[in-house]
Amino acid sequence: MDLIDIVVPSAGRPAELLRLLYALGCCADPAAAGVASITVSDDRPSAALAARLDADFPAVGYVPGPARGPAANRNHAAAQGRAAWLLFVDDDCIPRPGLLTQYRLAMAAQSRSEAFQGVVLPVGPRPDASHHAPTNERGGPLLTGNFAIRRHLFCSLGRFDERFPYSLEDCDFAVRLGRAGITVAFASAAVVSHPWRRASLAELQRQLVGHAIMAHKHPAFVGDWTLLNLLRKLRGRLRHYGGSSQAAVPPRYWGLAALDFVMPLAAHATVRLGPLRRAIAKRHSR
Repeated sequence: MDLIDIVVPSAGRPAELLRLLYALGCCADPAAAGVASITVSDDRPSAALAARLDADFPAVGYVPGPARGPAANRNHAAAQGRAAWLLFVDDDCIPRPGLLTQYRLAMAAQSRSEAFQGVVLPVGPRPDASHHAPTNERGGPLLTGNFAIRRHLFCSLGRFDERFPYSLEDCDFAVRLGRAGITVAFASAAVVSHPWRRASLAELQRQLVGHAIMAHKHPAFVGDWTLLNLLRKLRGRLRHYGGSSQAAVPPRYWGLAALDFVMPLAAHATVRLGPLRRAIAKRHSR
C-alpha cells in the first residue's frame, strides 16, 4: 500500500504538539506504520522544542514555518515529503488510538477515493456557550485538521490558497474539490478530538477576514448568507444561551457571549456588502 506523509502545522504550541506526537503512536518507528515522514512546520519555532523533539522523536522532522498563516504553513509542511498520500493533523488535535490504521482501512475499502476526512469531536462537554470547537461527526464541512488526500491531487488543485491568512482555506479547498468532481470520502473510525476554545475579539476579526476573502473569490458563497440562513444561525445561538446548565454563561463571560452572538451578524454584513468584502479582501490578499 502507498506510503503516507503526516503533516503537522504548528504555531508555538509545544505542549499540544508533544501531546499529539505521543498520541499518534507511530513516531518511534514510522516505517512500520507505513509512514514515509512526519513533518512539523512551526510558525513560531523554538530551539528548546527542536531539541526536545530531537531527543524524544528523532524520526520527526521539525522545520520553521513561513509565518504567513495556516494555509501557507500546511503547504510548507506538505512540500517536505514525497509520499503518495498526505495526512494533515493540526497540532492541537488529539488522535484516538489507531488513527493511521483506520485511514488505511478506509483507503483499502474505498480504493477509488483520493481524499478522506475523518471525525473531529470536541474534548469533553462544552464549558459554556462562550466556547467553541470544530466538529465533524458525519462528514459535513471539510475540516483540514483531520484530512488525507493523494499528493498528486493536492498539488494539481493548487494546494491551499495562501491568500487566506487566518481561516476558511479549508472551505475554499472544499469548493475546488467539488468543482473538480472529487467526492471526499468519510473515514468514520479515524477520530481526533479538538479542545474547546473561548471566543475572542481577535478570533472574530480573523473569521471576518476569511469570510470576506471567501465571498470575494467565490461569489456563490454570498448566496449562502441569505436572511433566512442568518436567522437560522441566530436561532442556533439563542439555543446555546437558553439557560440549560450546560449552556449557561457565567457572568464573567457575558461580554464574550455577546461577541459570539454578534458573529453571525458581522459575518452576514461582511459577506453581503460588496464594498466592505472587497476592501477587506484587497487588504489581506496581497
